[in-house]
Parts: sequence; structure tokens; C-alpha cells
Amino acid sequence: GDRPGAHGRLHLPARVWWWLKGAVWLHQCCAGAGCAQREGRRRPIASLQVKGAMSATGGAGGGRPDEDVDRDRGVGVAKDGEWTVARPPTPFVDEHGVSKGWYELEHNGWVFRSQERPIAGSEEQAALRAELDLERGVPLPDMVYAQNYLELVKPSVGIRLHFGPLDALASWNERQHEMSMSEDGTLDATNFDWTYAHEYKGRVDVDRAVLRSLLREHKLIEAPYFGRPVRSSLRIPDDRLRETGHIHYYSSIDLWSDELGDRGCATLAVKVRVMKDLFLILLRTFVRVDGRSVRLVDTRWFHDFSDAFILRETTVREATLEELRKAAEGHRPFSASVAEKAARDERFFAKEEQVYELVKPKKTTTEIIALTV
Repeated sequence: GDRPGAHGRLHLPARVWWWLKGAVWLHQCCAGAGCAQREGRRRPIASLQVKGAMSATGGAGGGRPDEDVDRDRGVGVAKDGEWTVARPPTPFVDEHGVSKGWYELEHNGWVFRSQERPIAGSEEQAALRAELDLERGVPLPDMVYAQNYLELVKPSVGIRLHFGPLDALASWNERQHEMSMSEDGTLDATNFDWTYAHEYKGRVDVDRAVLRSLLREHKLIEAPYFGRPVRSSLRIPDDRLRETGHIHYYSSIDLWSDELGDRGCATLAVKVRVMKDLFLILLRTFVRVDGRSVRLVDTRWFHDFSDAFILRETTVREATLEELRKAAEGHRPFSASVAEKAARDERFFAKEEQVYELVKPKKTTTEIIALTV
């Protein structure tokens, strides 16, 4: 029946009345929760209790963390007798409640900061092309996240680690000029490197003023290895990556993506996970050329907060599509219900996680970066 009116109000059918009440309630809920999502696709988890292990395979970390945290109010939630600690205060919003657009955490003497923005528009792409000095006809990747970055700073020693698309694109541009087959080394739409291969591993910056202060303090003239990657025989300890505990900070950031003119895909992304006693960064480049080959380059940065150095390990995996298909069939036989045509479809076995699992490393190099003079 109709909802009875009062004081001159309109008489409405009950279903309409309750529909309006639901709409108002939904609007009130979304008005507060929605604003936190407008500046980026997701917020990193600043401090969560984790049941899964921190893995060296599928990214910067392992199993999915429990997310029973009231993020907006900063309240921890008890679960299974354990207390899940909410993230510490971070400058997500200013005093007016407006998002500052980056995620930040201070932990064990380091400052972790990341930023996510939409795909670069035409004006940003034009500025990128000018900064890179790209030749006419040489395109940027389809999707470049020009303003996305990950940054780690240790103020006490003046060390900064930076991961962003511009440096990686500069490496690609330099590499393709070096490998150009033209006599004068020029590039155009016919001879550029359309797979966007690069040598980028991340950038290490040193604050020269802080370094001079450290040299005076230790009465040294120079520190030739400070903040510089040097080849090493050390390896990232797998057992440390399997430790469970709080995730104090996590972020996954896309830097670029391209479909290679509908002939495959090329992606560059970076992830970071900060635990109580360590952090791990994964910079991953993945290229798949349909019908031909796959290439996976993983650069991991590992630091135990009790050490005076960072380990940087780069692993290269390459295979033809036929080699990968045979490895996939031998490792995980296809079901009899899967048609032969579908079984040979690259989408079944040519993803980056499967390349990591099925292809042995072709090359592994480790470098050590000193954090003390």
C-alpha cells in the first residue's frame, strides 16, 4: 500500500519510498568513502598483519594480506587473537580533507613515497617527447604514466632511490640509437625499437652536501663506493623473503604499457613491500611478441635495515613461444577437455607469472650499494 502522508507530504508507493531512502543512504556512504579513491586507483596498505609469506616469485611479496582495517578512522581490528595494526598517519589529505595525491611512510630511518596518476595526455606526451628528443615518427608506448613514481629516501646518509618512466624511456631511447642499423644512427617509424627494450634498473641519487658532511665527520677525503652499484657474489636470501609479519607499506605502480601494434605486449611496473626488518622492491619488464618470443627482466632491490648496504639483483629470462608452450605442457598438462587449438593459444601459457615459473634464468647479476662511507 501507499506510505501514509503527514503535514501535507506527498503520498508515495512503499517501494518508491524505500528506494529513495536507499539512494540517500548510499549517497551518504559514498560521499565519504569515494573521495579517498579519486586521486588514484588504490591506496597502499601501510600496516597490516600478514599470514602469507613474502615471496620472491610473484612480485614484491607473497600472499594477500588481511585487510580488516578501518582505514579512514585508523583503527586496528582484532582477528583470530591477533591485533591488526592500522597504518600510521600519512599525508593522504590536507587540513581541508583534499587528497595530496601521494602515499608516504617513515620507517626505520627511511621515507617511502609513491604516486599514481592517470595515463599521460597529449600535452604531457609532447613534453616527454621534447625531453627525450625523440625523432619524428618514433612513438612513445601506448600508455605512459608520466607522473607515477616510487621513491625511497634515507635522509641520514643522503641516499635516494627513484623509479619512474622517464628514466626508463631515456634508457630505451639511448639503447635504440646505439643499435640503429642506419648509417647516421637516426631513427624513424620504420626502424625504431618497438619492443621498448631498455637497461633501466632504477636510479640512485646521492645528496652531495650530506656526503661532504659525512666525509668531514669521518675525516675522509673520498668514498668511492658510497651509493654506487658494485658487482658482488652475494645473493638475496630467499629465506628472508619468506618471513611473515606486518606489511608496513605496499604499493604497485604501473609505469608504461604497450600492445606492440596488436602484436603482443610490453609492460614496465614497480612494486614495493616494507616489512618490520626489511624492504623489497621489484622492477619488472615483460615483453611478449606474439608467435615469436617472451622476455622477462626482474630487478629486485633488497635491504635488511640492520645492514649497511642494499643488494640489487637482476634476472633475465627469455624463450621462444614454442619453448614456453612445451615447458607449460610438461609442467602442467592441459586438460583433455581443452581443445587442441585452445591449448596452443598463447594466452594460456605466455603470461609473466608463467614465464617466471617455467623459464630458467638466462643471466643473473648482483650488485651491492654501500650506505656508509
